[in-house]
Amino acid sequence: MAPLLRKNQQLEGKLDAWLDLLDAAGLAAVSDVDGEDLSANARARNHLKQIECQSLSPADVAGVLGDAGITPTLTESGLCVWKPPQEEPCIAALDSLSRREQEVAQWLRKGKSAADIGSLLGISPRTAEKHTQHIFSKCGVHTQIELIKKLSHDGV
Repeated sequence: MAPLLRKNQQLEGKLDAWLDLLDAAGLAAVSDVDGEDLSANARARNHLKQIECQSLSPADVAGVLGDAGITPTLTESGLCVWKPPQEEPCIAALDSLSRREQEVAQWLRKGKSAADIGSLLGISPRTAEKHTQHIFSKCGVHTQIELIKKLSHDGV
């Protein structure tokens, strides 16, 4: 392998590692360090898809984000980093619920207790309560009433 190609692959590996690290920290990042290809972490790809801005340079991305009220950091080396707006935790969490948790959530929305849900689903009340706790945790609520309000407020 030619030394220049090997060096380029090493740099790409380091860039990918940095992009992944920024993604884990909740930051979106795009880069065109090599001057040709736009590299982006998963968080950036998702956000750019939402705002229909996928094939622009980091400087263009920074401009589009600025127009959207988001202040990105643009470095001289061609890296654009920003904190994308978060989805409502409950809406995002509903996608991550297990099938059983989704069933329990439907009964919780109808005002059923853990004992009622256990009877309806053929599980113990304690298991229904555990599912309820997981749902509350994932949705960032503490009570059934908060969950119902949040779900109806979000249009779910």
